[in-house]
Amino acid sequence: MRKAKCYGAGLLVSTILLGSSTDAVPKERWNPVDIAELASQETSDPDSSEELDAIFERFHERQIIRGSRLWSCRKDMNGDGKFTVSDIPLLIQCVFFYPGDSLIYNLLLEKSNKATFFELTPESYGGKFSFVASFVVWVAALLVAILGIIAYLLMEMQISTWWENRKQGRKGTN
Repeated sequence: MRKAKCYGAGLLVSTILLGSSTDAVPKERWNPVDIAELASQETSDPDSSEELDAIFERFHERQIIRGSRLWSCRKDMNGDGKFTVSDIPLLIQCVFFYPGDSLIYNLLLEKSNKATFFELTPESYGGKFSFVASFVVWVAALLVAILGIIAYLLMEMQISTWWENRKQGRKGTN
């Protein structure tokens, strides 16, 4: 059964890479790992055309939801082959919007009423909802970091005060 699943996923990969009705999703955004993951979730015969069609449909849906968002933040964000000053704002934008875009992706993937209520689509990446969610996450992370530093400094002061009191206590007894 394991070999059949791998064969079914392999057939699906070759179908996608050799061409099919996948013009809506650019080939460089396909992730064969997603296909294998979907194929491994199947419990019946993955070599049947209905099963492969169902796997392909779910895979294609995930790729559409993944949409136009570039999910890897790298140095050459504009794709000109060089790291230049024009890549820096794009890199900052990619990092800043990542939490909000991840939230949008997960809401779209679970097909709940939440995504419908907030009117989220793959075009929502980098939009107002993503900005607000990302802003909240980054402010919370900043607050946690500041509180951590303050707690560390307070503990350091208490330890040094305790150590000084201990040293003075020993000197007074001699």
